[in-house]
Amino acid sequence: DNGSCDCETYCASDWAGDVKAARPQWTGATSAGAPGHETTNCQCVQATHWCTPAATCGDSCTPIGEPAAANYCVPDGPAQQCVTTSMVGTGAPCNQRTTAAQSNTSHIDFEITASGGYMASQCSLPFASPGHMRGLTLQRLFTDVLDKQPPHLFMSSFNEFIGGRQPPVYHANTARNMGLPYDPQNSSVWVDTYGSEFSRDIEPSVEGGDRVWQVAVSCVNMYKNGQRCNDSAATAASPCCTTEDKEVFANVWSLRSNATNDALLSANQTEVHQLEQSGYQQVCNPIDGPTVFCVDSSMEDGRDGPFMVYSVPVGDVDTVALYRCLSSS
Repeated sequence: DNGSCDCETYCASDWAGDVKAARPQWTGATSAGAPGHETTNCQCVQATHWCTPAATCGDSCTPIGEPAAANYCVPDGPAQQCVTTSMVGTGAPCNQRTTAAQSNTSHIDFEITASGGYMASQCSLPFASPGHMRGLTLQRLFTDVLDKQPPHLFMSSFNEFIGGRQPPVYHANTARNMGLPYDPQNSSVWVDTYGSEFSRDIEPSVEGGDRVWQVAVSCVNMYKNGQRCNDSAATAASPCCTTEDKEVFANVWSLRSNATNDALLSANQTEVHQLEQSGYQQVCNPIDGPTVFCVDSSMEDGRDGPFMVYSVPVGDVDTVALYRCLSSS
């Protein structure tokens, strides 16, 4: 991007500053073509570094040091867009696909879509859909809408409340309707909607309440008024913008050391990286969807994780504190 270097080692010099502006959390540069993975088909590649301008391309990473090449590829067939069901811990905006501008309009983004939920696969399977997440999914999708203010907004959906069933497309023993492991019909999984949580619908319901609907009302009003969350204290306090009521979830990585036959759970991504450097390996999710966790669709046993839990007590949900007990034996 704006001047690549030796892409077998590192790349993406940011001469124009565009990468840093779009990804302020990145701190250096790295390559998608890490040695041994140059020909891997990637569903998406999440870079982790950027390079500052320098006199020559080869010197662009000198101030921070040349980063070690790493394989950040999510293996799959070639695709044009990175689809994720991860709403927590991604460190990046949703950046959902937009409808391109027509020749008779000055808007680069002619239409942007936002919805209460969506699915990357059969939505009743673990991490195949983000779910409503108390309005967090809708809020994150609306960030792009409010920031870019396209002339058209497409929302899906209000009261579809419909879903079909079909055999699971994965072979893992967790490729079943979540929460119903002993259902005699668990070989037929729900595809488009599953309960009130894993649904695109935003219409209030007896089971789901009106939380997502209130977030939608707030976000649409802000969109119509051309407002953003950081405009004022009033907009920041609107249901579309508040975070303390939505960011109440934590990713839980499952790791295993083949050398010591030890298993460990961690909700701290920094600790996860440290454990990986010391010989632990992530236990991947066997269902496509998440990008904060590794995915291995060839797995047949998905019972060891990964997981998602509440990160704080929630008033309207019966939660129980979980503790991690470490044993030297």
